[in-house]
Amino acid sequence: MPKWIALGAAICCTALALFLPWARYGDTDVSLYRFPAWYVYVAAALAMHGCVPLRSTIGRIAGAVASLTAATTAVLLLVNPGWADFPFGGADSPVPAVAAGSSAGALLALAGVLTNAAALALPPRTA
Repeated sequence: MPKWIALGAAICCTALALFLPWARYGDTDVSLYRFPAWYVYVAAALAMHGCVPLRSTIGRIAGAVASLTAATTAVLLLVNPGWADFPFGGADSPVPAVAAGSSAGALLALAGVLTNAAALALPPRTA
């Protein structure tokens, strides 16, 4: 698989992950920006995608560190969906407690990280 196809697939997964919900409270979807430190994932995802075209060893190391950061953040948010701001008005809300569950956004984020890691590992194409 060429490097640019893997990078394109990784960018598509990351873009979809930003728009899909990362948690669900009953029938209510919770977006990524409702989580604490959501910007850590976004910054790491931008950095990991930006490091793929770099051909140096430093670029690959920086891409690996950014990929690890994005993956760690996505896994933490995937296994802790209750970290999101409560969408019903906080702890004083009259709405009964609803358990939080994970959703598709974090899974797509992990797919984007894995695809980006594959793009980082592929050698540059020599014609």
